Amino acid sequence: MFFYKMRNTKDDIKQNIKYIIIDDPITSLDAENSYEIVEMINELIRQIQSISGDIQLFIFTNSSRAFHDIGYFDPKQKIVGRWTISKNENGMSKVTHIENNNFLNRSDYYKQIFQEVARFAFLSRNKVEELNNGLFYCNKTRILIESHAFSNYNITNATSADKNFSSLIHVYNIPDKQKDLFRKDLDIINSNSHGFSNIDNTILEDEYDNISIQKAIRDIIGILNCKDSDHVECMLGSILDRNKRNILKNWSQNWTN
Repeated sequence: MFFYKMRNTKDDIKQNIKYIIIDDPITSLDAENSYEIVEMINELIRQIQSISGDIQLFIFTNSSRAFHDIGYFDPKQKIVGRWTISKNENGMSKVTHIENNNFLNRSDYYKQIFQEVARFAFLSRNKVEELNNGLFYCNKTRILIESHAFSNYNITNATSADKNFSSLIHVYNIPDKQKDLFRKDLDIINSNSHGFSNIDNTILEDEYDNISIQKAIRDIIGILNCKDSDHVECMLGSILDRNKRNILKNWSQNWTN
């Protein structure tokens, strides 16, 4: 109904339209209908491109798939611009323009949360103590380790299933002297995570303050770096300078046999 109301005919968009805003068009739809809606939006973009007037189309989405599929037909991105909205360590929203060369992959959700978690991990102690949203990064770290463990080693519920602990010890080459610390790190991350919900501001339990959470996250990143440094470099390359590379190296040293 929305798509046809903006038209005079099947193909012609009304002349008095200057702005079109589409908010989260596919999140609640199944795969087939999501595909149809994305194709309708892509056709709308093509139509707007061919119109001599000045029409601006804004599309907001929480879907990584929609973010990458809408407008993907324009490989040089001449008419489609993309921005992400994310929260910084203070809970403030930040709008970031995505350069064309960073948009070639079909989905960058994993990479995005990897970088968000790493930025928190690299903060100084004073900065971390000032924050009130450390739990937010526990959930994202849980997604990281579970995604990595499942996609590479077929380990499900990596942070919460105790039966998988021995498998994690094996595949990530955890030294015997660090097993108890590794278990504690997983407990901190798991106990402060709630599935895939986003937790922005919550009072932390005393035993899991921001410093403890950050330490657990640093350990997880160090473990991943020991296992596959090329992978971590690929995920974090854009935010790593010489100093951060040295810091990352230090995190990793605790997890080498």
